[in-house]
Amino acid sequence: MLFPHEKIRDSQKELMDLVTNSLQTHSHVVVHAPTGLGKTAAVLAPAIKTAIDNDLTVFFLTSRHTQHNIVLETARAIKNKHNIQFPCTSLIGKKHMCAQDGAPPVEFHDYCKHLRDHGECHYYENYMKGDVRIELLKQQLDGKPANEIVTEAANSGLCPYEISMSATQNAKVIVADYYYLFSDTIRDPFLSKSKKELDKSIVIVDEAHNLPNRLRSVYSAQLSTKMLMYAVKEAKKFELSQPIATLSYVQDALMAVTSQEEKNVDKATFERELAISLGEAATQLSAAAELVREDQQRSSISGVARFLDAWQERENGFTRISKQEESGALLRLVCLDPGLMAKDVFDQCYASVLMSGTLNPPEMFKDILGIQAKTAIYPSPFPKENRKVLLVPLTTTKYNKRSNDMYSSIASHCDSIIQNIPGPTAVFFPSYAIRNAVLGYFSKLSARKIMIEQSGMSTNEKQGMLDQLANSKDGVLFGVSAGSFGEGVDMPGVLKGVIIAGLPLTRPDLETQGLIDLYQSKFGKGWEYGYTLPAMSKVTQNAGRCIRSETDKGVIVLLEERFGWPTYKQSLPKDWNIEITTDYEPIIKEFFG
Repeated sequence: MLFPHEKIRDSQKELMDLVTNSLQTHSHVVVHAPTGLGKTAAVLAPAIKTAIDNDLTVFFLTSRHTQHNIVLETARAIKNKHNIQFPCTSLIGKKHMCAQDGAPPVEFHDYCKHLRDHGECHYYENYMKGDVRIELLKQQLDGKPANEIVTEAANSGLCPYEISMSATQNAKVIVADYYYLFSDTIRDPFLSKSKKELDKSIVIVDEAHNLPNRLRSVYSAQLSTKMLMYAVKEAKKFELSQPIATLSYVQDALMAVTSQEEKNVDKATFERELAISLGEAATQLSAAAELVREDQQRSSISGVARFLDAWQERENGFTRISKQEESGALLRLVCLDPGLMAKDVFDQCYASVLMSGTLNPPEMFKDILGIQAKTAIYPSPFPKENRKVLLVPLTTTKYNKRSNDMYSSIASHCDSIIQNIPGPTAVFFPSYAIRNAVLGYFSKLSARKIMIEQSGMSTNEKQGMLDQLANSKDGVLFGVSAGSFGEGVDMPGVLKGVIIAGLPLTRPDLETQGLIDLYQSKFGKGWEYGYTLPAMSKVTQNAGRCIRSETDKGVIVLLEERFGWPTYKQSLPKDWNIEITTDYEPIIKEFFG
């Protein structure tokens, strides 16, 4: 076994045995493995051994760029300890690997294609000419993270993406984003270019609790009044008379199927409202977008064309919803069933491992991703005495109990809890609206520095806020459960406390109802899979921001009476040893000594 470290923990040995068995039987496993277990090493060791012995490729798929470094470092440790060599490469999204200045963040594929087709990208042109530096650069960049590949390739005047893609052909381990295998428009070209085959691929999905929503996002689409306004303006600028008329037909159809209330829209209804066939409209607008890109980087018309294509092509596992919003009409094509999209990958690959610290219960993720798999749950490896989990049933964010008095009460309890925590604390709320309502009262009570998460923060802005929090002695982060700080940003050794102020249930809208109906019909677990358990997964994620290493010590407070209800309490991790109390201050003081 190619384990990279001297000592193997008991839980790592169990996980390695489970993965080894799945590789031998060409099967799948779904694993709940908390932070600190060492799951990356435990999974990569048997996967790389099997790949070398059977001429396979290991795909390590992750949604986080930071995880690339950990995988590559683990692979490097395996090489050094066992004196073996195998090529590794790292791929992030194509637009993030572009060396062009000012590349647009949206419609990047069209922008890149236009530059390539017209010979306007010297990085690509140099690569295609077979620059003598290519092979040398590929050797130098073996095992390097994608950000280093981008810098080195760009400095050499070569396309970083093409260099990386070329390196995948010989790679034994490829670290990449989910999209490279799970997007049907990317997967086949990628496998063809990298000369890989799914049936000869071991697929490891890291942070796999993100996969269902990522798949739903990839396959969903929307059309809005604002999109059409920009598209019409663009068509007029380029004097495209027929596309102007077609966009007008689309606008009329959008308005015809939209009302003030959110409602489901039948696929055929929208098509009937168009004064032109859907296929003809999509083809015509795609051609118009290509004409526009002859002159500029991106096209607003292209977004409308893609929506029409998606509306035509997507059938089962989708719901169609319209609503009139302040900014205008909105028509959404919403993917409900990610299992339909994941099926091809899991059916064809050699074997797979899906793992995360919040795949709880793993059976739910197995079901909604549509795979036959073994499941396993491992306890946290960190000392239990370093974590105190309190359930304080004194407030609630239940809709019919929301009021200024309740927001004031939540703020007061947050202040009392935080005063007894000797270090930075994060407070997570179900929504920005509730967060802001409580913040108004809390800011008058607390003298601590408050950092406020905003929707749509850039990577640099998030890192800056995290640095502020880490450098403060007693800073307070006010965020939301489904935000970047609640689920995505790693905070090793930063927080001494996490307060989850309210149950982060999704809005009971038509999309949520669609999920409930789908999972009820498929598994008889509509409310659990479509409503309750996704909220509890967010809670587990939020709580996990606190204890990130075996030396961390912190308090997690569930400030919401509904956490004590059987429906929700039974869905929380069993090893939390939750203590229900209304007299929390002395408990927190004693815990921190």
